[in-house]
Amino acid sequence: MPPHAVQDCLRNRPQSPRTGIPVVDNDVALQVLDDQICELYSSYYELDSHDQACWFNEEQEKADKSLMLELLGKLNAASRS
Repeated sequence: MPPHAVQDCLRNRPQSPRTGIPVVDNDVALQVLDDQICELYSSYYELDSHDQACWFNEEQEKADKSLMLELLGKLNAASRS
């Protein structure tokens, strides 16, 4: 499998219900944030990379920490409005 196979799987996931969380499933803005978070997090996984079946790129996760926290903060704030 290519390194970005995880992201390809996410693109093909069913659209309804998306998360099983009604507040997210029924709000397009929350779905967009959820998708951004999902894409970012899944990008850290590489299949058949670094002599492992599934490798997690901790360095990239650390590099993206502020962006991930920003997106999670937006998702949290939007879900409370």
